[in-house]
Amino acid sequence: MRKMIVALSLAILLLSPPGSDLRAQSVEEEVISVVAKLFEGMRTRDADLLRSLFHADALMTGTGIREGSYRVTMNPPNGWIQSISSSTGPEIEEKFYDPVVQVSGPLASVWTEYDLFVGGEFRHCGVDAFHLAMTDDGWKIVHLADTRVRDGCPQRK
Repeated sequence: MRKMIVALSLAILLLSPPGSDLRAQSVEEEVISVVAKLFEGMRTRDADLLRSLFHADALMTGTGIREGSYRVTMNPPNGWIQSISSSTGPEIEEKFYDPVVQVSGPLASVWTEYDLFVGGEFRHCGVDAFHLAMTDDGWKIVHLADTRVRDGCPQRK
C-alpha cells in the first residue's frame, strides 16, 4: 500500500504542469491575489469580478490636493465599479509595486505603490492602502484608500 501511495504521489508531481505549485497559498499570497484580481478586473472591465472582491459595506477613500486644498472623498465602490465596467474608452491598467502585507488573524492590510496607465499612457502614480477581512467567502476588501500624484512619480518599467 505504501508503495502505491508513493507511486501515485510521484505520478501527480510528474504529470503536473511545469511551474505549478501544489502547496497551499500563504495567507499573504491569498491577500495579494485579491489585490491582483482587482487590477485585472479594472483592466478587463469585469463588474462581476470587481463586485466579488468587495465586502457589501466596503468604502473607497480618495485623497489628494486640488487647487491648493486637501481633498478626501469617501464612497461605496458601486459607483466606481459601474464607471469602470461601463467605460468604452482605452484600456485602464494599474500596476503595483513592492506591496507590504500585514496579517493578524482575520484582518489584513496591503500598502503598495502603483502607476496608472490609460491606453498605455502614464496618467498618475500613488499609493493604495487596502484593508481586507476574512469572511465565510474568503478575503474581501473592506476599505481601499488611495493617493493620486501626477508630478514627481518614480520612473518604473
